[in-house]
Amino acid sequence: MDMLLNPLHRRHRLRDDIPVMPGAFPLVGHLPAIVCDLPRLLRRADRTLGSHFSLDFDPAGQLMTCLDPDAFALLRHKDVSSALIEEIAPEILGGTLVTLNGSAHRQARDGIKAAFLPSGLTEAGIGELFEPVIRARVQAWRDRGEVTILPETGDLMLKLTFYLMGIPGKDLPEWHRKYRQLLQLMLAPPLDLPGTPFRRGRAARDWIDAQSRQFIRDARAHAGPLRYKDMNKMQTGSTLHDDQTGVSALDGLGAQAPGASGRLLPEIWMLDGTKRVEQALARLLCAEDDGETELMAAMRYPTLHGGKRTRALLCPAAGALTDTPAYMLDLVGAAIEMMHACTLVHDDLPAMDDDVLRRGLPTVHVKFGEAAAILVGDALQAHAFLTLASLDAPGDIRIALVRELAQAVSAEGAAGGQAMDLSLVGKHVEVGRILAMHRMKTGALVRASVRMGALCTIVEDAAHAELYCALDQYSTCFGLALQVVDDILDATADKATLGKTPGKDAAAQKPTCASIMGLQAARQLVADLFRDAGDAIAPLGPRAERLAQILQRANAIC
Repeated sequence: MDMLLNPLHRRHRLRDDIPVMPGAFPLVGHLPAIVCDLPRLLRRADRTLGSHFSLDFDPAGQLMTCLDPDAFALLRHKDVSSALIEEIAPEILGGTLVTLNGSAHRQARDGIKAAFLPSGLTEAGIGELFEPVIRARVQAWRDRGEVTILPETGDLMLKLTFYLMGIPGKDLPEWHRKYRQLLQLMLAPPLDLPGTPFRRGRAARDWIDAQSRQFIRDARAHAGPLRYKDMNKMQTGSTLHDDQTGVSALDGLGAQAPGASGRLLPEIWMLDGTKRVEQALARLLCAEDDGETELMAAMRYPTLHGGKRTRALLCPAAGALTDTPAYMLDLVGAAIEMMHACTLVHDDLPAMDDDVLRRGLPTVHVKFGEAAAILVGDALQAHAFLTLASLDAPGDIRIALVRELAQAVSAEGAAGGQAMDLSLVGKHVEVGRILAMHRMKTGALVRASVRMGALCTIVEDAAHAELYCALDQYSTCFGLALQVVDDILDATADKATLGKTPGKDAAAQKPTCASIMGLQAARQLVADLFRDAGDAIAPLGPRAERLAQILQRANAIC
Protein backbone atom coordinates (compact mmCIF):
# COMPACT_ATOMS: atom_id res chain seq x y z
CA MET A 1 0.00 0.00 0.00
CA ASP A 2 1.34 3.44 -0.85
CA MET A 3 -0.48 5.06 2.07
CA LEU A 4 -1.71 3.92 5.46
CA LEU A 5 -4.86 2.09 4.38
CA ASN A 6 -5.97 -1.38 5.41
CA PRO A 7 -5.40 -3.73 2.42
CA LEU A 8 -7.82 -6.27 3.88
CA HIS A 9 -10.71 -3.81 3.93
CA ARG A 10 -11.76 -3.52 0.30
CA ARG A 11 -15.51 -3.89 0.61
CA HIS A 12 -17.45 -1.00 -0.86
CA ARG A 13 -20.41 0.09 1.24
CA LEU A 14 -22.87 2.94 1.41
CA ARG A 15 -24.08 5.07 4.30
CA ASP A 16 -27.18 7.15 3.54
CA ASP A 17 -26.54 6.46 -0.16
CA ILE A 18 -23.04 7.93 0.12
CA PRO A 19 -20.03 5.64 -0.47
CA VAL A 20 -17.65 5.00 2.43
CA MET A 21 -13.97 4.97 1.58
CA PRO A 22 -12.51 1.45 1.86
CA GLY A 23 -9.21 0.78 3.63
CA ALA A 24 -10.34 1.48 7.20
CA PHE A 25 -8.60 -0.19 10.14
CA PRO A 26 -10.48 -1.63 13.13
CA LEU A 27 -10.94 0.86 15.97
CA VAL A 28 -9.10 3.73 14.27
CA GLY A 29 -10.73 3.73 10.80
CA HIS A 30 -8.98 6.01 8.31
CA LEU A 31 -7.24 8.05 10.99
CA PRO A 32 -3.69 6.82 10.16
CA ALA A 33 -4.08 7.89 6.54
CA ILE A 34 -5.69 11.17 7.56
CA VAL A 35 -2.83 12.07 9.90
CA CYS A 36 -0.05 11.01 7.54
CA ASP A 37 -1.28 12.24 4.16
CA LEU A 38 -4.78 13.73 4.13
CA PRO A 39 -4.50 15.52 0.72
CA ARG A 40 -3.48 12.28 -0.95
CA LEU A 41 -6.31 10.37 0.73
CA LEU A 42 -8.86 12.95 -0.45
CA ARG A 43 -7.53 12.84 -4.02
CA ARG A 44 -7.81 9.07 -4.09
CA ALA A 45 -11.35 9.12 -2.71
CA ASP A 46 -12.35 11.80 -5.21
CA ARG A 47 -10.88 9.77 -8.08
CA THR A 48 -12.43 6.44 -7.07
CA LEU A 49 -15.70 7.41 -5.37
CA GLY A 50 -16.57 10.86 -6.64
CA SER A 51 -16.88 14.22 -4.90
CA HIS A 52 -19.14 12.92 -2.09
CA PHE A 53 -17.92 10.19 0.26
CA SER A 54 -17.50 9.29 3.93
CA LEU A 55 -14.34 8.66 5.92
CA ASP A 56 -14.40 6.18 8.80
CA PHE A 57 -13.55 7.22 12.37
CA ASP A 58 -14.67 3.94 13.94
CA PRO A 59 -15.97 3.76 16.67
CA ALA A 60 -16.78 7.48 16.54
CA GLY A 61 -18.65 7.05 13.26
CA GLN A 62 -18.26 8.40 9.75
CA LEU A 63 -17.42 11.88 8.53
CA MET A 64 -19.23 12.89 5.35
CA THR A 65 -16.82 14.67 3.02
CA CYS A 66 -17.67 16.80 0.00
CA LEU A 67 -15.13 18.12 -2.51
CA ASP A 68 -17.63 19.69 -4.92
CA PRO A 69 -16.72 23.36 -5.62
CA ASP A 70 -20.42 24.24 -5.86
CA ALA A 71 -20.93 22.91 -2.33
CA PHE A 72 -18.15 25.12 -1.01
CA ALA A 73 -19.72 28.12 -2.72
CA LEU A 74 -23.07 27.23 -1.16
CA LEU A 75 -21.63 26.94 2.34
CA ARG A 76 -19.89 30.29 1.97
CA HIS A 77 -23.13 32.01 0.97
CA LYS A 78 -24.31 34.56 3.54
CA ASP A 79 -27.88 33.23 3.62
CA VAL A 80 -27.02 29.57 4.22
CA SER A 81 -27.43 28.44 7.82
CA SER A 82 -27.08 25.11 9.56
CA ALA A 83 -30.85 24.94 9.85
CA LEU A 84 -31.18 25.23 6.07
CA ILE A 85 -28.59 22.52 5.51
CA GLU A 86 -30.40 20.21 7.91
CA GLU A 87 -33.68 20.90 6.11
CA ILE A 88 -32.07 19.98 2.78
CA ALA A 89 -30.44 16.78 4.05
CA PRO A 90 -31.82 15.67 7.43
CA GLU A 91 -30.83 12.05 6.87
CA ILE A 92 -27.20 13.14 6.65
CA LEU A 93 -27.03 15.77 9.37
CA GLY A 94 -29.79 14.60 11.71
CA GLY A 95 -28.60 14.26 15.30
CA THR A 96 -25.29 16.01 14.77
CA LEU A 97 -23.95 19.20 16.28
CA VAL A 98 -24.59 21.02 13.03
CA THR A 99 -28.32 20.75 13.56
CA LEU A 100 -28.28 22.25 17.05
CA ASN A 101 -29.14 25.58 15.60
CA GLY A 102 -31.89 27.33 17.53
CA SER A 103 -32.09 31.10 17.77
CA ALA A 104 -29.72 31.23 20.73
CA HIS A 105 -27.13 29.14 18.87
CA ARG A 106 -27.42 31.29 15.76
CA GLN A 107 -27.07 34.53 17.68
CA ALA A 108 -24.09 33.29 19.68
CA ARG A 109 -22.45 32.00 16.51
CA ASP A 110 -23.11 35.18 14.52
CA GLY A 111 -21.94 37.40 17.34
CA ILE A 112 -18.73 35.47 17.83
CA LYS A 113 -18.19 35.41 14.05
CA ALA A 114 -18.34 39.20 14.01
CA ALA A 115 -15.77 39.44 16.77
CA PHE A 116 -13.51 36.99 14.90
CA LEU A 117 -13.59 38.77 11.53
CA PRO A 118 -10.22 40.30 10.58
CA SER A 119 -11.45 43.82 11.32
CA GLY A 120 -12.78 42.74 14.71
CA LEU A 121 -9.58 40.94 15.64
CA THR A 122 -7.53 43.93 14.53
CA GLU A 123 -9.55 46.39 16.60
CA ALA A 124 -9.30 44.15 19.65
CA GLY A 125 -5.49 44.05 19.36
CA ILE A 126 -5.38 40.28 18.90
CA GLY A 127 -2.14 40.54 16.93
CA GLU A 128 -0.34 42.11 19.87
CA LEU A 129 -1.91 39.56 22.21
CA PHE A 130 -0.82 36.54 20.15
CA GLU A 131 2.54 37.80 18.88
CA PRO A 132 4.72 36.66 21.83
CA VAL A 133 3.05 33.23 21.91
CA ILE A 134 3.54 32.67 18.18
CA ARG A 135 7.10 34.04 18.17
CA ALA A 136 8.11 31.73 21.00
CA ARG A 137 6.59 28.70 19.28
CA VAL A 138 8.19 29.47 15.89
CA GLN A 139 11.57 29.95 17.56
CA ALA A 140 11.17 26.58 19.27
CA TRP A 141 10.47 25.01 15.86
CA ARG A 142 13.65 26.57 14.46
CA ASP A 143 15.70 25.25 17.34
CA ARG A 144 14.31 21.74 16.88
CA GLY A 145 14.86 21.71 13.13
CA GLU A 146 12.43 18.95 12.14
CA VAL A 147 8.77 19.64 12.94
CA THR A 148 5.63 17.55 12.39
CA ILE A 149 3.57 20.46 11.14
CA LEU A 150 0.01 19.11 11.54
CA PRO A 151 0.18 18.24 15.26
CA GLU A 152 2.33 21.29 16.05
CA THR A 153 0.03 23.82 14.40
CA GLY A 154 -3.00 22.10 15.91
CA ASP A 155 -1.40 22.39 19.33
CA LEU A 156 -0.64 26.08 18.73
CA MET A 157 -4.18 26.89 17.58
CA LEU A 158 -5.60 25.14 20.62
CA LYS A 159 -3.43 27.23 22.91
CA LEU A 160 -4.35 30.47 21.15
CA THR A 161 -8.06 29.61 21.27
CA PHE A 162 -7.97 28.96 25.00
CA TYR A 163 -5.94 32.13 25.50
CA LEU A 164 -8.49 34.20 23.59
CA MET A 165 -11.32 32.74 25.67
CA GLY A 166 -9.73 34.41 28.66
CA ILE A 167 -8.45 31.25 30.37
CA PRO A 168 -5.59 32.33 32.67
CA GLY A 169 -2.13 31.32 31.53
CA LYS A 170 -1.58 29.12 34.55
CA ASP A 171 -4.68 27.05 33.61
CA LEU A 172 -3.78 26.57 29.94
CA PRO A 173 -1.80 23.33 30.44
CA GLU A 174 -4.72 21.74 32.30
CA TRP A 175 -7.22 22.74 29.57
CA HIS A 176 -4.82 21.49 26.94
CA ARG A 177 -4.39 18.15 28.68
CA LYS A 178 -8.13 17.67 29.19
CA TYR A 179 -8.86 18.51 25.57
CA ARG A 180 -6.37 15.96 24.30
CA GLN A 181 -7.88 13.34 26.60
CA LEU A 182 -11.28 14.21 25.19
CA LEU A 183 -10.00 13.62 21.66
CA GLN A 184 -8.79 10.18 22.72
CA LEU A 185 -12.37 9.31 23.61
CA MET A 186 -13.19 9.36 19.89
CA LEU A 187 -10.69 6.59 19.18
CA ALA A 188 -10.59 4.60 22.38
CA PRO A 189 -12.28 1.18 22.50
CA PRO A 190 -15.30 1.23 24.85
CA LEU A 191 -13.39 -0.40 27.69
CA ASP A 192 -14.48 1.38 30.86
CA LEU A 193 -11.65 0.46 33.27
CA PRO A 194 -9.49 2.69 35.48
CA GLY A 195 -6.57 4.18 33.58
CA THR A 196 -7.91 3.40 30.11
CA PRO A 197 -8.20 6.16 27.46
CA PHE A 198 -11.96 5.64 27.48
CA ARG A 199 -12.21 6.36 31.22
CA ARG A 200 -9.82 9.34 30.99
CA GLY A 201 -11.69 10.72 28.00
CA ARG A 202 -15.04 10.57 29.79
CA ALA A 203 -13.55 12.27 32.85
CA ALA A 204 -12.10 15.01 30.62
CA ARG A 205 -15.47 15.44 28.91
CA ASP A 206 -17.20 15.86 32.28
CA TRP A 207 -14.54 18.34 33.43
CA ILE A 208 -14.83 20.50 30.31
CA ASP A 209 -18.63 20.33 30.55
CA ALA A 210 -18.53 21.51 34.17
CA GLN A 211 -16.17 24.38 33.30
CA SER A 212 -18.40 25.40 30.38
CA ARG A 213 -21.53 25.35 32.54
CA GLN A 214 -19.83 27.59 35.07
CA PHE A 215 -18.81 29.90 32.23
CA ILE A 216 -22.47 30.14 31.13
CA ARG A 217 -23.66 30.73 34.70
CA ASP A 218 -21.18 33.58 35.05
CA ALA A 219 -22.42 35.08 31.78
CA ARG A 220 -26.04 34.83 32.92
CA ALA A 221 -25.22 36.46 36.24
CA HIS A 222 -23.32 39.20 34.44
CA ALA A 223 -26.26 39.89 32.10
CA GLY A 224 -28.89 39.98 34.85
CA PRO A 225 -31.58 42.67 35.35
CA LEU A 226 -30.20 46.12 34.68
CA ARG A 227 -31.13 49.42 36.23
CA TYR A 228 -30.11 52.88 35.14
CA LYS A 229 -27.73 53.40 38.07
CA ASP A 230 -25.89 50.17 37.15
CA MET A 231 -25.28 50.99 33.49
CA ASN A 232 -22.09 52.96 34.01
CA LYS A 233 -20.65 49.99 35.94
CA MET A 234 -20.93 47.55 33.05
CA GLN A 235 -17.67 46.50 31.46
CA THR A 236 -18.93 44.98 28.23
CA GLY A 237 -20.54 46.39 25.14
CA SER A 238 -24.10 45.64 24.09
CA THR A 239 -24.52 42.33 22.34
CA LEU A 240 -26.98 40.05 20.65
CA HIS A 241 -29.38 38.36 23.03
CA ASP A 242 -30.91 34.92 23.40
CA ASP A 243 -34.50 35.13 22.17
CA GLN A 244 -35.76 32.98 25.03
CA THR A 245 -33.66 33.95 28.05
CA GLY A 246 -32.49 37.44 27.17
CA VAL A 247 -28.97 36.34 28.13
CA SER A 248 -26.21 37.96 26.14
CA ALA A 249 -24.40 35.54 23.89
CA LEU A 250 -21.10 37.42 24.20
CA ASP A 251 -21.04 38.99 27.65
CA GLY A 252 -18.93 36.21 29.13
CA LEU A 253 -16.41 36.29 26.31
CA GLY A 254 -16.22 40.06 26.34
CA ALA A 255 -15.75 40.19 30.10
CA GLN A 256 -12.94 37.66 30.18
CA ALA A 257 -11.03 37.99 26.92
CA PRO A 258 -7.66 39.59 27.69
CA GLY A 259 -7.05 42.61 25.52
CA ALA A 260 -10.32 42.17 23.61
CA SER A 261 -13.42 44.30 23.97
CA GLY A 262 -15.98 41.62 23.11
CA ARG A 263 -18.18 44.21 21.45
CA LEU A 264 -19.61 44.01 17.99
CA LEU A 265 -18.11 46.37 15.44
CA PRO A 266 -20.54 49.07 14.31
CA GLU A 267 -20.55 48.00 10.65
CA ILE A 268 -21.39 44.43 11.69
CA TRP A 269 -24.40 45.03 13.89
CA MET A 270 -25.71 47.86 11.70
CA LEU A 271 -25.65 45.69 8.58
CA ASP A 272 -27.24 42.83 10.49
CA GLY A 273 -29.88 45.12 12.00
CA THR A 274 -30.69 46.64 8.63
CA LYS A 275 -31.04 43.20 7.05
CA ARG A 276 -33.29 41.93 9.86
CA VAL A 277 -35.62 44.94 9.64
CA GLU A 278 -35.82 44.68 5.87
CA GLN A 279 -36.66 40.98 6.15
CA ALA A 280 -39.40 41.87 8.65
CA LEU A 281 -40.75 44.52 6.26
CA ALA A 282 -40.80 42.02 3.39
CA ARG A 283 -42.79 39.58 5.52
CA LEU A 284 -45.23 42.19 6.84
CA LEU A 285 -45.82 43.72 3.40
CA CYS A 286 -46.33 40.50 1.50
CA ALA A 287 -46.55 40.94 -2.27
CA GLU A 288 -49.06 38.08 -2.53
CA ASP A 289 -51.66 40.18 -0.68
CA ASP A 290 -52.18 42.58 -3.59
CA GLY A 291 -55.31 41.03 -5.08
CA GLU A 292 -56.49 43.04 -8.08
CA THR A 293 -54.67 46.27 -7.21
CA GLU A 294 -51.07 47.43 -7.03
CA LEU A 295 -51.47 48.85 -3.55
CA MET A 296 -49.16 46.39 -1.79
CA ALA A 297 -46.53 46.74 -4.52
CA ALA A 298 -46.75 50.50 -4.12
CA MET A 299 -46.39 50.12 -0.34
CA ARG A 300 -43.29 47.97 -0.72
CA TYR A 301 -41.74 50.46 -3.15
CA PRO A 302 -40.88 53.23 -0.64
CA THR A 303 -40.07 50.85 2.22
CA LEU A 304 -37.84 48.23 0.55
CA HIS A 305 -35.86 50.30 -1.96
CA GLY A 306 -32.96 51.82 -0.08
CA GLY A 307 -32.60 54.18 2.82
CA LYS A 308 -30.07 54.45 5.65
CA ARG A 309 -32.51 52.88 8.18
CA THR A 310 -31.26 55.30 10.83
CA ARG A 311 -34.56 55.29 12.74
CA ALA A 312 -34.87 51.52 12.59
CA LEU A 313 -31.32 51.17 13.94
CA LEU A 314 -31.93 53.62 16.77
CA CYS A 315 -34.56 51.24 18.11
CA PRO A 316 -32.27 48.21 18.68
CA ALA A 317 -29.48 50.53 19.77
CA ALA A 318 -31.70 51.72 22.61
CA GLY A 319 -33.00 48.19 23.11
CA ALA A 320 -29.41 47.10 23.77
CA LEU A 321 -29.61 48.99 27.07
CA THR A 322 -31.77 46.10 28.30
CA ASP A 323 -32.42 42.46 27.47
CA THR A 324 -34.93 43.15 24.70
CA PRO A 325 -35.43 40.11 22.40
CA ALA A 326 -34.11 40.71 18.90
CA TYR A 327 -37.29 39.53 17.18
CA MET A 328 -39.32 42.19 19.03
CA LEU A 329 -36.90 44.96 18.06
CA ASP A 330 -37.08 43.80 14.43
CA LEU A 331 -40.85 44.24 14.36
CA VAL A 332 -40.81 47.56 16.21
CA GLY A 333 -38.08 48.78 13.84
CA ALA A 334 -40.21 47.69 10.86
CA ALA A 335 -43.21 49.61 12.24
CA ILE A 336 -41.03 52.70 12.61
CA GLU A 337 -39.76 52.33 9.04
CA MET A 338 -43.32 52.00 7.70
CA MET A 339 -44.31 55.19 9.51
CA HIS A 340 -41.21 56.97 8.25
CA ALA A 341 -42.00 55.88 4.68
CA CYS A 342 -45.55 57.16 5.16
CA THR A 343 -44.27 60.63 6.09
CA LEU A 344 -41.89 60.67 3.10
CA VAL A 345 -44.56 59.59 0.61
CA HIS A 346 -46.94 62.31 1.79
CA ASP A 347 -44.12 64.86 2.02
CA ASP A 348 -43.27 64.30 -1.67
CA LEU A 349 -46.85 64.89 -2.87
CA PRO A 350 -47.50 67.85 -5.19
CA ALA A 351 -49.58 69.53 -2.48
CA MET A 352 -46.63 69.30 -0.05
CA ASP A 353 -42.99 69.51 -1.17
CA ASP A 354 -43.78 68.34 -4.72
CA ASP A 355 -40.64 66.25 -5.26
CA VAL A 356 -40.14 63.77 -8.10
CA LEU A 357 -37.10 61.94 -6.69
CA ARG A 358 -36.54 60.06 -3.43
CA ARG A 359 -33.47 57.88 -2.76
CA GLY A 360 -32.54 58.24 -6.41
CA LEU A 361 -35.84 56.77 -7.64
CA PRO A 362 -39.09 58.33 -8.88
CA THR A 363 -41.33 59.19 -5.96
CA VAL A 364 -44.43 57.11 -5.32
CA HIS A 365 -46.87 59.59 -6.85
CA VAL A 366 -44.72 59.79 -9.99
CA LYS A 367 -44.52 56.00 -10.38
CA PHE A 368 -48.01 54.98 -9.22
CA GLY A 369 -50.08 58.15 -9.37
CA GLU A 370 -51.09 60.76 -6.79
CA ALA A 371 -54.18 58.91 -5.55
CA ALA A 372 -52.17 55.72 -5.04
CA ALA A 373 -49.50 57.68 -3.13
CA ILE A 374 -52.10 59.01 -0.69
CA LEU A 375 -53.42 55.50 -0.15
CA VAL A 376 -49.88 54.15 0.29
CA GLY A 377 -49.20 56.62 3.09
CA ASP A 378 -52.52 55.87 4.77
CA ALA A 379 -52.02 52.10 4.53
CA LEU A 380 -48.41 52.19 5.75
CA GLN A 381 -49.51 54.14 8.81
CA ALA A 382 -52.24 51.59 9.52
CA HIS A 383 -49.87 48.66 9.04
CA ALA A 384 -47.35 50.25 11.40
CA PHE A 385 -49.95 50.36 14.16
CA LEU A 386 -51.18 46.85 13.31
CA THR A 387 -47.62 45.56 13.69
CA LEU A 388 -47.27 47.11 17.14
CA ALA A 389 -50.72 45.97 18.25
CA SER A 390 -49.91 42.38 17.20
CA LEU A 391 -46.62 42.12 19.08
CA ASP A 392 -46.14 39.13 21.36
CA ALA A 393 -45.77 41.40 24.39
CA PRO A 394 -47.80 42.43 27.44
CA GLY A 395 -50.70 44.77 26.73
CA ASP A 396 -49.21 47.73 28.60
CA ILE A 397 -46.06 47.55 26.46
CA ARG A 398 -48.04 47.43 23.22
CA ILE A 399 -50.16 50.39 24.34
CA ALA A 400 -47.05 52.38 25.25
CA LEU A 401 -45.46 51.68 21.85
CA VAL A 402 -48.61 52.58 19.91
CA ARG A 403 -49.02 55.79 21.93
CA GLU A 404 -45.38 56.75 21.36
CA LEU A 405 -45.55 56.30 17.59
CA ALA A 406 -48.92 58.06 17.34
CA GLN A 407 -47.56 61.00 19.31
CA ALA A 408 -44.60 61.24 16.94
CA VAL A 409 -46.79 61.78 13.85
CA SER A 410 -49.59 63.78 15.50
CA ALA A 411 -50.28 67.51 15.37
CA GLU A 412 -47.54 67.82 17.97
CA GLY A 413 -45.15 65.80 15.84
CA ALA A 414 -44.52 65.21 12.14
CA ALA A 415 -47.95 66.35 10.93
CA GLY A 416 -47.76 69.57 12.92
CA GLY A 417 -44.20 70.13 11.73
CA GLN A 418 -45.24 69.70 8.10
CA ALA A 419 -48.08 72.17 8.59
CA MET A 420 -45.65 74.70 10.11
CA ASP A 421 -43.22 74.08 7.24
CA LEU A 422 -45.91 74.95 4.69
CA SER A 423 -46.98 78.03 6.63
CA LEU A 424 -43.45 79.49 6.66
CA VAL A 425 -42.94 79.48 2.88
CA GLY A 426 -41.89 82.90 1.62
CA LYS A 427 -41.59 84.39 5.12
CA HIS A 428 -38.67 85.81 7.06
CA VAL A 429 -38.64 84.14 10.45
CA GLU A 430 -36.33 83.75 13.41
CA VAL A 431 -34.12 80.67 13.52
CA GLY A 432 -35.95 79.58 16.69
CA ARG A 433 -39.13 78.92 14.70
CA ILE A 434 -37.20 76.89 12.15
CA LEU A 435 -35.68 74.78 14.91
CA ALA A 436 -39.11 74.28 16.51
CA MET A 437 -40.47 73.12 13.16
CA HIS A 438 -37.54 70.72 12.68
CA ARG A 439 -38.05 69.22 16.15
CA MET A 440 -41.61 68.37 15.19
CA LYS A 441 -41.26 67.39 11.53
CA THR A 442 -38.11 65.27 11.81
CA GLY A 443 -37.09 65.10 15.45
CA ALA A 444 -40.34 63.67 16.83
CA LEU A 445 -40.01 60.37 14.95
CA VAL A 446 -36.30 60.13 15.79
CA ARG A 447 -37.18 60.64 19.46
CA ALA A 448 -39.88 57.98 19.24
CA SER A 449 -37.45 55.52 17.61
CA VAL A 450 -35.09 55.77 20.56
CA ARG A 451 -37.81 55.71 23.20
CA MET A 452 -39.59 52.73 21.62
CA GLY A 453 -36.42 50.65 21.80
CA ALA A 454 -36.33 51.22 25.55
CA LEU A 455 -40.10 50.94 26.05
CA CYS A 456 -40.00 47.36 24.80
CA THR A 457 -38.79 46.30 28.23
CA ILE A 458 -38.45 49.34 30.51
CA VAL A 459 -41.56 51.11 31.71
CA GLU A 460 -41.29 54.88 31.89
CA ASP A 461 -41.76 55.61 35.60
CA ALA A 462 -40.05 57.46 38.44
CA ALA A 463 -37.49 54.69 38.86
CA HIS A 464 -36.30 55.15 35.26
CA ALA A 465 -36.78 58.91 34.96
CA GLU A 466 -33.04 59.56 34.58
CA LEU A 467 -32.74 57.01 31.81
CA TYR A 468 -35.56 58.50 29.73
CA CYS A 469 -34.28 62.01 30.38
CA ALA A 470 -30.91 61.01 28.92
CA LEU A 471 -32.53 59.29 25.94
CA ASP A 472 -34.80 62.29 25.27
CA GLN A 473 -31.87 64.69 25.33
CA TYR A 474 -29.88 62.42 23.01
CA SER A 475 -32.71 61.93 20.52
CA THR A 476 -33.77 65.60 20.53
CA CYS A 477 -30.26 66.76 19.69
CA PHE A 478 -29.68 63.97 17.18
CA GLY A 479 -33.01 64.45 15.38
CA LEU A 480 -32.50 68.21 15.11
CA ALA A 481 -28.96 67.69 13.81
CA LEU A 482 -30.20 65.36 11.06
CA GLN A 483 -32.64 67.97 9.75
CA VAL A 484 -30.08 70.80 9.87
CA VAL A 485 -27.73 68.55 7.91
CA ASP A 486 -30.54 68.02 5.40
CA ASP A 487 -30.87 71.81 5.06
CA ILE A 488 -27.14 72.10 4.42
CA LEU A 489 -27.08 69.30 1.85
CA ASP A 490 -30.06 70.74 0.01
CA ALA A 491 -28.01 73.90 -0.51
CA THR A 492 -24.66 72.27 -1.31
CA ALA A 493 -25.01 68.69 -2.63
CA ASP A 494 -25.83 67.39 -6.09
CA LYS A 495 -28.67 65.08 -7.17
CA ALA A 496 -26.50 61.94 -7.05
CA THR A 497 -25.46 62.61 -3.46
CA LEU A 498 -28.89 63.62 -2.23
CA GLY A 499 -30.94 61.06 -4.10
CA LYS A 500 -33.54 63.80 -4.56
CA THR A 501 -33.82 67.19 -6.24
CA PRO A 502 -31.28 69.66 -4.78
CA GLY A 503 -31.93 73.37 -4.24
CA LYS A 504 -35.68 72.90 -3.78
CA ASP A 505 -35.82 74.82 -0.51
CA ALA A 506 -34.37 77.95 -2.07
CA ALA A 507 -36.50 77.58 -5.20
CA ALA A 508 -39.65 77.28 -3.08
CA GLN A 509 -38.55 80.21 -0.86
CA LYS A 510 -38.60 78.02 2.23
CA PRO A 511 -36.60 79.38 5.17
CA THR A 512 -34.02 76.91 6.49
CA CYS A 513 -31.20 76.94 9.02
CA ALA A 514 -28.73 77.16 6.14
CA SER A 515 -30.44 80.18 4.56
CA ILE A 516 -31.02 82.06 7.83
CA MET A 517 -27.84 81.25 9.77
CA GLY A 518 -25.46 80.73 6.88
CA LEU A 519 -23.63 77.51 6.04
CA GLN A 520 -20.75 77.98 8.46
CA ALA A 521 -23.00 78.67 11.44
CA ALA A 522 -25.31 75.80 10.46
CA ARG A 523 -22.37 73.40 10.34
CA GLN A 524 -21.24 74.59 13.76
CA LEU A 525 -24.76 74.04 15.10
CA VAL A 526 -24.65 70.45 13.80
CA ALA A 527 -21.31 69.85 15.53
CA ASP A 528 -22.68 71.27 18.78
CA LEU A 529 -25.80 69.11 18.58
CA PHE A 530 -23.81 65.94 17.94
CA ARG A 531 -21.58 66.78 20.91
CA ASP A 532 -24.56 67.41 23.17
CA ALA A 533 -26.17 64.14 22.07
CA GLY A 534 -23.01 62.25 22.97
CA ASP A 535 -22.77 63.97 26.34
CA ALA A 536 -26.38 63.03 27.11
CA ILE A 537 -25.74 59.28 26.93
CA ALA A 538 -22.27 59.30 28.48
CA PRO A 539 -23.69 58.45 31.96
CA LEU A 540 -25.26 55.29 30.52
CA GLY A 541 -21.85 53.71 30.09
CA PRO A 542 -20.82 50.99 27.59
CA ARG A 543 -24.38 49.68 27.20
CA ALA A 544 -25.17 52.85 25.22
CA GLU A 545 -22.29 52.16 22.84
CA ARG A 546 -24.55 51.47 19.87
CA LEU A 547 -26.32 54.80 20.29
CA ALA A 548 -22.90 56.46 20.29
CA GLN A 549 -21.87 54.51 17.18
CA ILE A 550 -24.94 55.71 15.26
CA LEU A 551 -24.00 59.24 16.28
CA GLN A 552 -20.45 58.72 15.03
CA ARG A 553 -21.67 57.32 11.72
CA ALA A 554 -23.99 60.28 11.15
CA ASN A 555 -21.23 62.70 12.08
CA ALA A 556 -18.83 61.04 9.66
CA ILE A 557 -21.37 61.20 6.82
CA CYS A 558 -21.99 64.86 7.51
